[in-house]
Amino acid sequence: FKRHWRERKILTNQQLEVLEELFQKIKLPDLIARQEVGERINLPEFKVKLWFKNRQAKDRKSKNVSLSNNPRTSENGTCFTNQQLEILEELFQKTKLPDTLARQEVARRINLPESKIDLWFKNRRAKDRNQGKFQTLSDIKTDDIHPAPAFEPEMLDPGQLEGRCGEEVVEYKGHWRERKNF
Repeated sequence: FKRHWRERKILTNQQLEVLEELFQKIKLPDLIARQEVGERINLPEFKVKLWFKNRQAKDRKSKNVSLSNNPRTSENGTCFTNQQLEILEELFQKTKLPDTLARQEVARRINLPESKIDLWFKNRRAKDRNQGKFQTLSDIKTDDIHPAPAFEPEMLDPGQLEGRCGEEVVEYKGHWRERKNF
């Protein structure tokens, strides 16, 4: 299987300026806008569309890199400083479920909305529960676990099975089975 790549089109500075200017106004222009820009800067619409997709990816990547530089960033973008985390953890050690007044006081002290404090405590309680589950599983010693003995039908004597509730024992494909009388 051989891939045929199109030759890379090098854009002029003027084309890049026009595309970048439009990108700052509209992150994802529609087909008509792309066609108009393409005609203005002498590029086919699909090249304009491709440039916008690549530019959006570059924009997302740069945002992710700037967020990943701070290890205390959560997915929704709330950043907790070490000092804020210390205060939250200190309160969590005192009470796992602070009331509204305590949450509001902490929110005022660490300069975050009370809803973020509430969410942090919910997540912290969940983390605590999950850590507890994993600890109890790790406390179980594998030496204490013994497999159940395997059931082997060959070990049964058909005479042992006869006479239970009027069922008759018959051999079927090498295995003893019960035939029910209906």
